[in-house]
Amino acid sequence: MDKKAYTEKEKLVLVSLVKEYGACIENKKTDGTSIQEKQNAWENIASYYNAQPDINIHRTSKQLKKLWDNLKQRKRKETTHLRHSQLLTGGGPPSEKKDDPVLELVTDIAKYSDVTRDCLWDSTALYESKF
Repeated sequence: MDKKAYTEKEKLVLVSLVKEYGACIENKKTDGTSIQEKQNAWENIASYYNAQPDINIHRTSKQLKKLWDNLKQRKRKETTHLRHSQLLTGGGPPSEKKDDPVLELVTDIAKYSDVTRDCLWDSTALYESKF
C-alpha cells in the first residue's frame, strides 16, 4: 500500500468541508443515531473531498477522519507546548507561536478539543488566564 502525505492544500480542503459538518462530527453523543449520523457525515465529506478538482489521490472516509483526529491532536500538542514554554523560568525570549492556517481553522471548528481548566489554588491560574 502506497501512502502519500497530505499537502497543505488537501488539509485546507478537508478542514473547510469539516466546517460544514462540524456540529455533527464534534457532537459528544455516542448513541446509535449519533454514530450513524457521524458516519454519514464522514461519507459525505469523503465524496465531496474526492470530487475536488485539485485532489489527485482518492481518500476514504476513514483516512480523512484519521487526518482530522491528527490535526486536532497536533493543535492540542501545540497549545500545551506554548503554555508550558510560557511558564518556564530562566529568562530569554518567549517562544514564538507558529502561524498555521490549518490549525487556526481546526481551533474554530473543534472548540472543545483543547480546553483548559482554571484552578483557584494555583498561583499560575491568574497568569494563564491572560493568554
